[in-house]
Amino acid sequence: MALEHLPDVEPDGVPRPGLCWYCARPWLRIGDSPDHVLLAGFGARLVTDRCCRACNTKLSRLVDAVALNDYVLAIERGRAGLADTRRGSGRSRRAAPARHRASLPDGTQIVMDLRLPELIPAQLTTDSAGLVVLGGTTEQRAALAANAIRKAASRGRTLDVREKDAGNQIHVQTEVDLVVWPRFAARCALGVSSLLGWPDSWLGGDTATTWRGWLWDAEPRALDGGPLRHTLRKPPTWAAAVCPKEGHLVAFYPGRDGRAAMHVVLFGKHWFATLIHPGENPTPLAAWRLPINKPAQLTNIHELAEEAYLRARETMTARY
Repeated sequence: MALEHLPDVEPDGVPRPGLCWYCARPWLRIGDSPDHVLLAGFGARLVTDRCCRACNTKLSRLVDAVALNDYVLAIERGRAGLADTRRGSGRSRRAAPARHRASLPDGTQIVMDLRLPELIPAQLTTDSAGLVVLGGTTEQRAALAANAIRKAASRGRTLDVREKDAGNQIHVQTEVDLVVWPRFAARCALGVSSLLGWPDSWLGGDTATTWRGWLWDAEPRALDGGPLRHTLRKPPTWAAAVCPKEGHLVAFYPGRDGRAAMHVVLFGKHWFATLIHPGENPTPLAAWRLPINKPAQLTNIHELAEEAYLRARETMTARY
C-alpha cells in the first residue's frame, strides 16, 4: 500500500493522547480543529476530534473540495442555500455554485440555475443568427431586451434582440471522477468509526487499513486488486424513509460474522455504503440523523428499523 497522499510533515504543538484515525499516527495536538465527517458544506454537524491538523488540511484539498464541487450535489447544495464554510470564521465564505453553463440542442450557449434546474433564468446570449433573449418569464425577457437596447442606443448603436423559445431540452457537460466517492466513503467511515469508542488498536486491522488505502492512495484499489470505482445511488427504501427530509443519515446495519454496513444518505436522495469489520469490538449499531444545519441526532439501527416499519404499515393501511 503506497499511501502517496498521506501527510508527511508532523505538525508542531503539544501532543495529546491517541492516534489520528485518518493516518493512524500519534499526530494529534492540543488545539486541533474538529473535523466535519460529512462536511459543513453539506450542512452536516457531525464532527470528530480524532483528526490531526495535517490530515484535516489534506482532506480539505484532496477529498472535500472535490465532493463539494460534484455536479449532482452542487444542485442539492444550491437548493439548500449552503455555503462552502471551509475558509473558517471571520473570512469570506463562498456560496454554493448556483449556476452552470449548458447549451440548447442547436448549440446556443446558456446558463442554467442549479437551484432550479427546470428553470432557465432570463438571459441574453447568442445563437447562429445573432443576439437572443430567452428563459425566465415574458416580463423578465422584455425588461432584459429593453435594457440591452437602451444601453446600445446610449453608445450610438442599434441592437437587434430576438426572443427565442428555450424548449424543454438542455445539454449539460460535466466531468465525473469515479474515485471521488470511494475516497469520500473512506473519509466518512474513518471519521464515523472514531465516534464508536473503540481503542486505537483497531486502526491496525484490515478494515481501517483498507480505508486508509482508499483515502490516501493515488489510485485506490479494490480488495481484488482492481481499480476502485463507485458512484452515488438511490438509497434503500428503509434508509430513505428514516432520513431527515432533505438532510443526511449515517447508520450501521448489522450483518454476518459481526460485520456491519455503514450506510450514508446525502440530502435524502444519494446513497453509498461500505463494510466494516469490528474485530474484537461489538458490532456497531449506532446511527445519526443530520438535519440541514442542525445538531446531529444520535440513535441506533433498531430504532430506525422500528420507525421504518411503522411508516411502511401506515402507508399500506392508507393505501388499502
